[in-house]
Amino acid sequence: MRPIVPAWLVLAVAGAAITGCSFDSSEDLSKSVDASQFRIETDRDVYVPNEEGMLEIGYTLINGTEQTIYITDATGHLRGEIYKQIGNRWVFATGYGVPDVLRSPIELRSGESHSHVLRLPVPNEGRGTWKIEAAEIQGTFRVRETVYASWDADRQTGELLPEEFLVSQPFEIRR
Repeated sequence: MRPIVPAWLVLAVAGAAITGCSFDSSEDLSKSVDASQFRIETDRDVYVPNEEGMLEIGYTLINGTEQTIYITDATGHLRGEIYKQIGNRWVFATGYGVPDVLRSPIELRSGESHSHVLRLPVPNEGRGTWKIEAAEIQGTFRVRETVYASWDADRQTGELLPEEFLVSQPFEIRR
């Protein structure tokens, strides 16, 4: 016994094949986004913890591309991870410990920018929220964000920009 396929389904699939249509609701914009026109800039070259032992690292995500891009928005905070340069490698040092997306990302249209300040406690000893010891919280660092070239709201995921564009310029932390 052969399964019965509704005629409308046969026509829809045939029509899509002929016209090149897709049933996928997400657009693949990543191929058309010139990621080199996106950047993350910190507001200073050197950061020092304040009297309360907090680092406040300000940075701006700048969309110079021709497309809308999407920034992770987890409970009202950008993800904001900090990486330390150790030799020729970049090692995760600290950041907000939240899932990538707990709600829809921030849409950053062409020509727009979005600023954020990471407020991070710096322990005098031990690690606190850092993955490195307190004595190692100095040297060369950079900010990394999760930024998507496209976003599928149904699947709550998207196509990430290439890794080399997801990080800021290097900056120094001094104590």
